[in-house]
Amino acid sequence: MKNILQNNVVGWAARLILFFILICIGISMARCQTRDSIVTTITNHSKQVCYDSTWQTVKVDTFKVPVNTVDAPIRGMYVSTQVKIGDIASEEAFLKWCKSKGVNMVNFYARSFLYDSSKRSQLAAFVKKAKEQYGVLAVTVDVRLTDNREYPGWVAYFEKYKGTSSMIEPLAEFEPYSSSMGQSSDVYFASYTDKYAHFFMMLRKMSELTKQYGVKWNWYQGWVGNKYLSGSESDIQKANDSLVKYVDRVFVSNYVSKSDYISTNPSYGAWDNRMDKRLERIALGMAKMRPGAKMDIVEIVSLELKKWGAGNDFLGEVYACPVNTTNMCHSFYGSRYDKAVEEYNKSSANILKYTVLVGRTMFYQKYAVLAQPN
Repeated sequence: MKNILQNNVVGWAARLILFFILICIGISMARCQTRDSIVTTITNHSKQVCYDSTWQTVKVDTFKVPVNTVDAPIRGMYVSTQVKIGDIASEEAFLKWCKSKGVNMVNFYARSFLYDSSKRSQLAAFVKKAKEQYGVLAVTVDVRLTDNREYPGWVAYFEKYKGTSSMIEPLAEFEPYSSSMGQSSDVYFASYTDKYAHFFMMLRKMSELTKQYGVKWNWYQGWVGNKYLSGSESDIQKANDSLVKYVDRVFVSNYVSKSDYISTNPSYGAWDNRMDKRLERIALGMAKMRPGAKMDIVEIVSLELKKWGAGNDFLGEVYACPVNTTNMCHSFYGSRYDKAVEEYNKSSANILKYTVLVGRTMFYQKYAVLAQPN
């Protein structure tokens, strides 16, 4: 009897231990499943392996790629005629390349596709495919309002595709400060005064339209205000004040030389004092026009190189592969963007109070493919 009781006690003890082990395993598994679901649904980890001229691995650049999240850092790519809208093979080759690089925003020079209904349908189909099949979160289209078909085209597009994945956002491509009146965007204007009148009109008109349809109004700042009318400091700030009053997101160009970009000089580097000066203007405008709010800032990095047919030498070699005596083979959205964020976070209290860096975009796909064809 004693042995039977002892065996029963041991048996029950073993069962209790097993029960608690199973509970712990279950808790652990539940935790792992929860954690894994967060990792797999929110963030993928992508690695870009960089090689030298003999294809030996020299470094691996790792970056996080948030998936289908509205607050994901913007990873944009400007593109023009390299993609033939309506040509399935051309569209898919471009979108597959974008997906391999982690692109989640396409900045398209495609405003002519707004001019008639058949082209609007082609554009809408491309946008739908990009968003639903290739992880693109937003597509912008350039806006200038220098063609009388353009604004009605925006209205028609928004009205037909509102509430669908085919919706697009306008991104201004109009530079009122441009020094030449003979450039393609300037042929409609006789003076800076005329150009700035158009600038103010476009700010207000597209602001009203985008608010009506619930989309972002984006503006490429460039050097806005540099030659505004008399060019006085107060006039330059007035242009920036108007800019931040009406738009939702400002794209700021970080167009610098390779030597400046990789410099350890405190005045240069991935986010230099020239970027700070541009953002100070935006911050001053926000303090006056929208106190309590922050302006979304997108960094634009130019990949232009003269040897690639461009008019300038900017940052193509920083991102070109394979690694050699000139090429550095950084990923477009990896460690160099992390460095820009780090430097931005050292900006003045005023900049950090009134702006937030939400991502970067690359100018543009023609040069990006030359830098990294695969």
